[in-house]
Amino acid sequence: MGSAENPSGTQEARRNYSLSQAADGKSLRISVKREPHGVVSNLLHDKYQEGDVVNVFPPSGVFTLKQTAKPVVLLSAGVGITPTLAMLQHASKAPETAPEVRFVHFARTPAAHAFADVVEAISAAAPATISHHFIYTNGAASAAAAGDLAFARLEDWMPKGTADIDVYLLGPKAFMRTMRHGLIAKGVPASQIHYEFFGPTQAIE
Repeated sequence: MGSAENPSGTQEARRNYSLSQAADGKSLRISVKREPHGVVSNLLHDKYQEGDVVNVFPPSGVFTLKQTAKPVVLLSAGVGITPTLAMLQHASKAPETAPEVRFVHFARTPAAHAFADVVEAISAAAPATISHHFIYTNGAASAAAAGDLAFARLEDWMPKGTADIDVYLLGPKAFMRTMRHGLIAKGVPASQIHYEFFGPTQAIE
C-alpha cells in the first residue's frame, strides 16, 4: 500500500496494490491498470517516472502462497491476476512449493488479458508441473478455451481424481462467490480456498 498526493495537491490518496512479480530481494513490482476516473492510477501513469520517489508502506497481508503437498490452483479474474502471477513465478522458481500448479484466469477478451505471454512462457518452461487455462467471457475467438463463469467449467481444469487441493482466488466479489460455491460443491474443503479482496476485507457472501 502506498500514498500519493492528489493532483489538486490538497489531500493524500492511499491505495492497495498487490505485488505482480515474485520478490527477489532486490526489487518489488506492482502493475496498475489505468482507470478512466482513477485518481491514483492516472497519477502513476502520467506523472511518475523511473527514478521518482513515492511514499509506500512495506508489503503486508496473508494472501501468500504456502508450501504444500497438495496440487495448487491459482484462480483469478481481471486485475486479480497480479498476485496469482507472482505466486506462479515463485512456484516456478521453487518447485518444492507444490507438486502441481494450475493457473486459471478469466478475462473479457484476449485484448483485455494482461500477462498472457508471461504465463504461457512460465508454463512452457515447466510442463511437468505447471499448466495454464485462459477463459474469455465475451465470445472472443482464441486458441485459448472460451467459456463463462459456469460450474460446468470447473471440472475442465481441476486436478483429476481429487478435490484435496489448495486454491488461491482473487477477482470481483461476484466471481469469487460463484467460484467458491462451485469449488465447495465439487468437494474442495472451504478451509483450503484462500482469497482476498480489492481494498478492505469484507464478507464474501
